[in-house]
Amino acid sequence: MKILKDLIARTQSASKELRTGLSQAREQIEALKAQKAETEALPPTMEIVARRAEEFADRVAHSVRSQYPDPDRFIAGHYEPPQYYDLSEVMAYYLRHLLADAIVTECEEALEGRETITEQERASRLAKLDADILAAELAEEAVIRMAEAGGFPVERRIDADPRAVLARDEDLPQ
Repeated sequence: MKILKDLIARTQSASKELRTGLSQAREQIEALKAQKAETEALPPTMEIVARRAEEFADRVAHSVRSQYPDPDRFIAGHYEPPQYYDLSEVMAYYLRHLLADAIVTECEEALEGRETITEQERASRLAKLDADILAAELAEEAVIRMAEAGGFPVERRIDADPRAVLARDEDLPQ
């Protein structure tokens, strides 16, 4: 009877350690994913904001310019007034640089005191986080396979990375 009690105790202990280990691995994965989401949400530097504002103002101007008459219509010998045009759109065309400057000023105020990030730094951070997440998921998968080999069935997370779930045994950490 003592052998049976010891066996049950060791099995329960192994099961508890497995649950604890998987829980910690999964918490690490979630923490890394949260860091990734935070990095993705960081606002860009003002240099990037200014470029985006200029691109926006230029798109607006280009769109508006294609909708109203060419100067030839106004300098032709026979003049017919153009149909009504939205003056705000016409002003957006001629004042596009003021529009971009206003956007930049508002963004500077909104970003005051906040951390910003360059596109290169964002890409670098995200690449590192992606590698760290994959490494953590591969470690989780290694634990799951060891548990299954020992007779402990373990459910995988629904959002588990397929690269980890389908990884060859030799590609998993030991």
